[in-house]
Amino acid sequence: MTARFIAIPVGQGDAFFLETPEGTVLVDGGRSIDGFADLFQRTTNRDGVDILICTHNDADHANGVLGFLQSGLSCREVWLPGRWMSVLPYALNPSPEAIDALATQAQEAASFVEERRHGEDDSSEHRPLIEIYGDSLAQERPGSEELQNPRRAESASGAPENGWPRDLIDALECAMEEPWSVGWPLLLGRKDPRWIICRHCWLDLDEKAAVLLAGALDAADRIRKIALAAFHQGIVVRWFEYDVTCSLSGSGWLRPLNAREVAYVRSVPINQVLALLALTTSNRESLVFWACPDGSLPGVLFTADSDLKGVQLPELTGSIITAPHHGSEANKDAYAHIQNTAWSMAKTLTWVRSDGRFRGRPGPSYLATQGQRICTLCRAALQSKPKQAVRLHGQQKKWVRTRNVASCCCA
Repeated sequence: MTARFIAIPVGQGDAFFLETPEGTVLVDGGRSIDGFADLFQRTTNRDGVDILICTHNDADHANGVLGFLQSGLSCREVWLPGRWMSVLPYALNPSPEAIDALATQAQEAASFVEERRHGEDDSSEHRPLIEIYGDSLAQERPGSEELQNPRRAESASGAPENGWPRDLIDALECAMEEPWSVGWPLLLGRKDPRWIICRHCWLDLDEKAAVLLAGALDAADRIRKIALAAFHQGIVVRWFEYDVTCSLSGSGWLRPLNAREVAYVRSVPINQVLALLALTTSNRESLVFWACPDGSLPGVLFTADSDLKGVQLPELTGSIITAPHHGSEANKDAYAHIQNTAWSMAKTLTWVRSDGRFRGRPGPSYLATQGQRICTLCRAALQSKPKQAVRLHGQQKKWVRTRNVASCCCA
């Protein structure tokens, strides 16, 4: 079998497919839920993968994962962030108490998040408040021991089944049919989203708190739907807790570089749910994976939206690297880290960038990288060329760009 790599041309976000003699993997799925399964099949000519990975809970990475699962396409395992286990009990069966607690936490956090947004560059204006909050928490590491080091242990109620701890199985089986419903947000004739409606109650919040709460509820709903889809299809789940000090788990040919595999993470107290939901969306805590096919080819580094802080990188000569955060200048440290690590072989690297249409991306740090650069959509070609599937294949122990795949012309 000839190894191949494909950046699937999703409308916005990341979706990367890798096929090797050892197995197949899909890393993320872009923003579209309904259209992704058909796009995956047309682009890869496959009806499934061995491993499906969701690197973090951003809509432009996680929605396509949900679409893949809901479509019935096959996968043997799904790999999910371990933090999701901490909030799943609340997300699966929401209660009025949980929504009230989230609203209170959103009101308290809103001013802090607004300060952080104004302290960032202009690109932060387009980022959801929940994501800005999550990145702030990931950077500053709040004092709560539960948020810094979630308690890991085998479930007290029995060994996990297919990777699902027993208490989560109970919650999954009893999950309510209706999701967290916020009306997102229902304006009800008003010019600002201060009123949020849910199935249980009305909540009167200021505008920033309402937006932050709505983002948290969206994040909870994505986690809920992905977990239910995987569980009811009988798919084995594996959980990877963000941890830059450990990268020993995973399959032999595919392993995390900033996470450890865990069997169980206890749920957090109700007064920490907003913070944990925010952390699930954090770019800084995106899971990073390294694939190295059987030693006959250079590897593939799946960076998601990570800034790669503290990540120990492998030998990168000749490798494919997915552009951190779609080439955003906000991740300039990630590009510097890769360039400093691989400075002597930088010209051998192949950078693959997946993105929608944004005038601010890619940034100068991506454009300054050495090696071959290929985009699903180049900024300079927005008016003249359609989005392309980026295809590379293994040939004579190196990755080769497939015919008719255009190189980067961003400027």
